[in-house]
Amino acid sequence: MLSANSDEVVVNSDEVVVNSDGVVVNSDGVVVISDGVVVISDGVVAISEGVVAISG
Repeated sequence: MLSANSDEVVVNSDEVVVNSDGVVVNSDGVVVISDGVVVISDGVVAISEGVVAISG
């Protein structure tokens, strides 16, 4: 499934999502967002502003 418009691009292959505006990359449960950064990998969450980190 491929969906695209001027503001948002979504590419879905094995639940991989890429969005040009507030980028989200999802592969095996990994999420990366450029603004207010969120990185999730093996249950790890990191947020750059107002920093919250939860491991495990």
